[in-house]
Amino acid sequence: MRPLEYVNDALFVGLAGVCYLHWRRHGGKAAAWLALTFGVLAGVLVAALALTAATSADDLSLWATKLILAAVFVFPYLLFRFTAALDRPARRTELVASGLAGLVLVATLALPGLPEEGEPVPGWVNAYLAVVVVQWTTTSLIVAVRLWRAGRAQPTAARRRMRGLSIAAAGLSLVIVIAGITPSGSAGWLTTATDVITLISALMFYLAFAPPAVLRNAWRVPEQAMLRSAMGELKTVARPEDVAACLLPNVVGMVGGRGAALLDE
Repeated sequence: MRPLEYVNDALFVGLAGVCYLHWRRHGGKAAAWLALTFGVLAGVLVAALALTAATSADDLSLWATKLILAAVFVFPYLLFRFTAALDRPARRTELVASGLAGLVLVATLALPGLPEEGEPVPGWVNAYLAVVVVQWTTTSLIVAVRLWRAGRAQPTAARRRMRGLSIAAAGLSLVIVIAGITPSGSAGWLTTATDVITLISALMFYLAFAPPAVLRNAWRVPEQAMLRSAMGELKTVARPEDVAACLLPNVVGMVGGRGAALLDE
Protein backbone atom coordinates (compact mmCIF):
# COMPACT_ATOMS: atom_id res chain seq x y z
CA MET A 1 0.00 0.00 0.00
CA ARG A 2 1.03 3.58 -0.61
CA PRO A 3 1.69 5.82 2.43
CA LEU A 4 -1.30 8.04 1.68
CA GLU A 5 -3.54 4.97 1.62
CA TYR A 6 -2.54 4.16 5.19
CA VAL A 7 -3.21 7.76 6.23
CA ASN A 8 -6.63 7.78 4.55
CA ASP A 9 -7.58 4.43 6.09
CA ALA A 10 -6.58 5.65 9.54
CA LEU A 11 -8.56 8.87 9.08
CA PHE A 12 -11.75 7.08 8.07
CA VAL A 13 -11.45 4.56 10.90
CA GLY A 14 -10.98 7.45 13.32
CA LEU A 15 -13.96 9.21 11.75
CA ALA A 16 -16.11 6.20 12.56
CA GLY A 17 -15.11 6.60 16.20
CA VAL A 18 -15.96 10.31 16.15
CA CYS A 19 -19.41 9.62 14.68
CA TYR A 20 -20.06 6.84 17.19
CA LEU A 21 -19.16 9.07 20.14
CA HIS A 22 -21.37 11.83 18.75
CA TRP A 23 -24.29 9.41 18.50
CA ARG A 24 -23.74 8.07 22.03
CA ARG A 25 -23.62 11.59 23.48
CA HIS A 26 -26.43 13.25 21.54
CA GLY A 27 -28.53 10.42 20.11
CA GLY A 28 -30.95 11.02 17.27
CA LYS A 29 -31.78 9.25 14.03
CA ALA A 30 -29.41 11.34 11.90
CA ALA A 31 -26.48 10.68 14.24
CA ALA A 32 -27.28 6.95 14.21
CA TRP A 33 -27.21 6.83 10.40
CA LEU A 34 -23.94 8.74 10.40
CA ALA A 35 -22.36 6.32 12.88
CA LEU A 36 -23.57 3.38 10.78
CA THR A 37 -22.27 4.96 7.55
CA PHE A 38 -18.71 5.43 8.72
CA GLY A 39 -18.78 2.34 10.91
CA VAL A 40 -19.46 0.24 7.80
CA LEU A 41 -16.69 2.05 5.93
CA ALA A 42 -14.23 1.46 8.77
CA GLY A 43 -15.19 -2.22 8.89
CA VAL A 44 -14.63 -2.48 5.14
CA LEU A 45 -11.15 -0.98 5.41
CA VAL A 46 -10.12 -3.34 8.19
CA ALA A 47 -11.60 -6.37 6.38
CA ALA A 48 -9.87 -5.39 3.14
CA LEU A 49 -6.51 -5.24 4.90
CA ALA A 50 -7.14 -8.67 6.41
CA LEU A 51 -8.17 -10.10 3.04
CA THR A 52 -5.11 -8.64 1.34
CA ALA A 53 -2.88 -10.31 3.91
CA ALA A 54 -4.54 -13.69 3.29
CA THR A 55 -2.90 -15.98 0.76
CA SER A 56 -5.85 -18.23 -0.08
CA ALA A 57 -7.92 -17.58 -3.19
CA ASP A 58 -10.77 -20.03 -2.68
CA ASP A 59 -14.53 -19.43 -2.85
CA LEU A 60 -14.54 -17.99 0.67
CA SER A 61 -12.15 -15.20 -0.30
CA LEU A 62 -14.18 -14.51 -3.45
CA TRP A 63 -17.36 -14.09 -1.45
CA ALA A 64 -15.50 -12.02 1.13
CA THR A 65 -14.36 -9.73 -1.69
CA LYS A 66 -17.93 -9.46 -2.98
CA LEU A 67 -19.23 -8.54 0.46
CA ILE A 68 -16.51 -5.94 0.88
CA LEU A 69 -17.32 -4.40 -2.50
CA ALA A 70 -21.04 -4.40 -1.68
CA ALA A 71 -20.38 -2.62 1.62
CA VAL A 72 -18.17 -0.03 -0.10
CA PHE A 73 -20.73 0.75 -2.78
CA VAL A 74 -23.57 1.06 -0.26
CA PHE A 75 -21.67 3.93 1.41
CA PRO A 76 -23.29 6.78 -0.60
CA TYR A 77 -26.74 5.29 0.05
CA LEU A 78 -26.09 5.24 3.80
CA LEU A 79 -24.98 8.87 3.54
CA PHE A 80 -28.23 9.54 1.68
CA ARG A 81 -30.17 8.00 4.59
CA PHE A 82 -28.38 10.43 6.90
CA THR A 83 -29.55 13.39 4.81
CA ALA A 84 -33.06 11.90 4.68
CA ALA A 85 -33.09 11.82 8.50
CA LEU A 86 -32.34 15.55 8.49
CA ASP A 87 -34.92 16.44 5.84
CA ARG A 88 -37.25 13.92 4.24
CA PRO A 89 -36.62 13.76 0.47
CA ALA A 90 -39.20 13.62 -2.29
CA ARG A 91 -40.64 10.19 -3.02
CA ARG A 92 -39.07 10.10 -6.47
CA THR A 93 -35.61 10.96 -5.09
CA GLU A 94 -35.87 8.20 -2.49
CA LEU A 95 -36.91 5.66 -5.11
CA VAL A 96 -33.97 6.58 -7.37
CA ALA A 97 -31.41 6.31 -4.55
CA SER A 98 -32.85 3.05 -3.20
CA GLY A 99 -33.22 1.49 -6.66
CA LEU A 100 -29.63 2.28 -7.65
CA ALA A 101 -28.31 0.91 -4.35
CA GLY A 102 -30.28 -2.32 -4.79
CA LEU A 103 -29.06 -2.68 -8.39
CA VAL A 104 -25.41 -2.35 -7.37
CA LEU A 105 -25.80 -4.80 -4.49
CA VAL A 106 -27.40 -7.44 -6.73
CA ALA A 107 -24.78 -6.89 -9.45
CA THR A 108 -21.93 -7.17 -6.94
CA LEU A 109 -23.16 -10.38 -5.36
CA ALA A 110 -23.80 -11.88 -8.81
CA LEU A 111 -20.24 -11.31 -10.04
CA PRO A 112 -18.85 -14.60 -11.45
CA GLY A 113 -15.34 -13.70 -10.37
CA LEU A 114 -12.70 -11.02 -10.61
CA PRO A 115 -9.92 -11.08 -13.23
CA GLU A 116 -6.41 -11.46 -11.91
CA GLU A 117 -3.78 -8.82 -12.59
CA GLY A 118 -2.47 -9.16 -16.14
CA GLU A 119 -5.51 -11.09 -17.39
CA PRO A 120 -7.73 -9.65 -20.15
CA VAL A 121 -10.69 -7.70 -18.78
CA PRO A 122 -14.06 -9.27 -19.71
CA GLY A 123 -16.78 -7.05 -21.12
CA TRP A 124 -19.03 -7.59 -18.11
CA VAL A 125 -16.42 -5.89 -15.89
CA ASN A 126 -16.77 -2.64 -17.85
CA ALA A 127 -20.56 -2.89 -17.64
CA TYR A 128 -20.36 -3.48 -13.89
CA LEU A 129 -18.01 -0.51 -13.43
CA ALA A 130 -20.41 1.68 -15.43
CA VAL A 131 -23.27 0.71 -13.08
CA VAL A 132 -21.12 1.45 -10.03
CA VAL A 133 -20.01 4.85 -11.35
CA VAL A 134 -23.60 5.83 -12.21
CA GLN A 135 -24.91 4.71 -8.81
CA TRP A 136 -22.16 6.34 -6.76
CA THR A 137 -22.16 9.57 -8.77
CA THR A 138 -25.94 9.98 -8.82
CA THR A 139 -26.41 9.23 -5.13
CA SER A 140 -23.43 11.36 -4.10
CA LEU A 141 -24.71 14.24 -6.21
CA ILE A 142 -28.10 13.98 -4.51
CA VAL A 143 -26.39 13.97 -1.11
CA ALA A 144 -24.10 16.89 -1.98
CA VAL A 145 -26.95 19.04 -3.31
CA ARG A 146 -29.22 18.28 -0.35
CA LEU A 147 -26.49 19.04 2.18
CA TRP A 148 -25.57 22.25 0.38
CA ARG A 149 -29.20 23.37 0.35
CA ALA A 150 -29.61 22.37 4.00
CA GLY A 151 -27.00 25.00 4.84
CA ARG A 152 -29.16 27.80 3.50
CA ALA A 153 -30.84 30.07 6.04
CA GLN A 154 -28.63 28.60 8.79
CA PRO A 155 -26.18 30.32 11.11
CA THR A 156 -22.64 30.54 9.76
CA ALA A 157 -21.29 27.56 11.73
CA ALA A 158 -24.13 25.22 10.73
CA ARG A 159 -24.02 26.39 7.12
CA ARG A 160 -20.29 25.79 6.78
CA ARG A 161 -20.51 22.39 8.40
CA MET A 162 -23.25 21.33 6.01
CA ARG A 163 -21.33 22.60 3.03
CA GLY A 164 -18.18 20.89 4.25
CA LEU A 165 -20.10 17.62 4.22
CA SER A 166 -21.32 18.43 0.71
CA ILE A 167 -17.80 19.04 -0.60
CA ALA A 168 -16.47 15.90 1.10
CA ALA A 169 -19.19 13.73 -0.47
CA ALA A 170 -18.51 15.27 -3.89
CA GLY A 171 -14.77 14.59 -3.48
CA LEU A 172 -15.30 10.89 -2.81
CA SER A 173 -17.61 10.73 -5.82
CA LEU A 174 -14.85 12.19 -7.98
CA VAL A 175 -12.42 9.53 -6.74
CA ILE A 176 -14.82 6.73 -7.70
CA VAL A 177 -15.41 8.24 -11.14
CA ILE A 178 -11.66 8.51 -11.79
CA ALA A 179 -11.10 4.94 -10.60
CA GLY A 180 -13.95 3.67 -12.76
CA ILE A 181 -12.96 5.34 -16.04
CA THR A 182 -9.18 4.94 -15.89
CA PRO A 183 -7.56 1.65 -16.86
CA SER A 184 -5.64 -0.46 -14.36
CA GLY A 185 -1.98 0.35 -14.11
CA SER A 186 -2.63 4.02 -14.84
CA ALA A 187 -0.03 6.74 -14.36
CA GLY A 188 1.42 7.17 -10.90
CA TRP A 189 0.49 10.84 -10.75
CA LEU A 190 -3.18 9.95 -11.27
CA THR A 191 -3.08 7.45 -8.42
CA THR A 192 -1.45 10.05 -6.19
CA ALA A 193 -4.08 12.59 -7.20
CA THR A 194 -6.91 10.28 -6.16
CA ASP A 195 -5.17 9.65 -2.83
CA VAL A 196 -4.87 13.40 -2.26
CA ILE A 197 -8.54 13.99 -3.13
CA THR A 198 -9.53 11.21 -0.73
CA LEU A 199 -7.37 12.79 1.98
CA ILE A 200 -9.01 16.19 1.43
CA SER A 201 -12.47 14.59 1.61
CA ALA A 202 -11.60 12.82 4.87
CA LEU A 203 -10.33 16.06 6.40
CA MET A 204 -13.47 17.90 5.23
CA PHE A 205 -15.59 15.26 6.98
CA TYR A 206 -13.57 15.82 10.16
CA LEU A 207 -13.98 19.60 9.97
CA ALA A 208 -17.72 19.20 9.43
CA PHE A 209 -18.30 16.65 12.22
CA ALA A 210 -15.84 17.87 14.83
CA PRO A 211 -14.43 21.31 13.97
CA PRO A 212 -11.76 22.56 16.38
CA ALA A 213 -12.70 25.28 18.84
CA VAL A 214 -10.61 27.89 17.01
CA LEU A 215 -12.53 27.28 13.79
CA ARG A 216 -15.91 27.25 15.53
CA ASN A 217 -15.13 30.58 17.18
CA ALA A 218 -14.05 32.05 13.85
CA TRP A 219 -17.32 30.92 12.27
CA ARG A 220 -19.28 32.65 15.05
CA VAL A 221 -17.64 36.05 14.56
CA PRO A 222 -20.33 37.34 12.12
CA GLU A 223 -23.16 36.39 14.50
CA GLN A 224 -21.34 37.93 17.46
CA ALA A 225 -20.86 41.18 15.52
CA MET A 226 -24.54 41.12 14.56
CA LEU A 227 -25.53 40.59 18.21
CA ARG A 228 -23.47 43.59 19.32
CA SER A 229 -25.03 45.68 16.56
CA ALA A 230 -28.53 44.55 17.56
CA MET A 231 -27.89 45.45 21.20
CA GLY A 232 -26.65 48.88 20.19
CA GLU A 233 -29.67 49.51 17.96
CA LEU A 234 -32.09 48.28 20.62
CA LYS A 235 -30.79 50.88 23.06
CA THR A 236 -31.86 53.63 20.69
CA VAL A 237 -35.48 52.42 20.42
CA ALA A 238 -37.90 54.81 22.12
CA ARG A 239 -41.30 53.22 21.39
CA PRO A 240 -42.42 49.64 22.21
CA GLU A 241 -43.85 49.17 18.72
CA ASP A 242 -40.37 49.77 17.25
CA VAL A 243 -38.84 46.88 19.20
CA ALA A 244 -39.97 44.25 16.69
CA ALA A 245 -38.78 46.26 13.69
CA CYS A 246 -35.38 46.66 15.30
CA LEU A 247 -34.96 43.24 16.84
CA LEU A 248 -36.46 40.70 14.44
CA PRO A 249 -34.15 41.25 11.43
CA ASN A 250 -31.13 40.66 13.65
CA VAL A 251 -32.72 37.60 15.27
CA VAL A 252 -33.48 36.10 11.88
CA GLY A 253 -29.91 36.75 10.73
CA MET A 254 -28.33 35.23 13.85
CA VAL A 255 -30.39 32.06 14.23
CA GLY A 256 -30.93 31.43 10.53
CA GLY A 257 -34.71 31.47 10.75
CA ARG A 258 -36.86 32.19 7.73
CA GLY A 259 -39.23 34.29 9.79
CA ALA A 260 -40.07 35.33 13.34
CA ALA A 261 -42.75 37.18 15.27
CA LEU A 262 -43.28 38.90 18.61
CA LEU A 263 -46.78 38.14 19.87
CA ASP A 264 -47.24 40.12 23.05
CA GLU A 265 -47.50 43.69 24.19
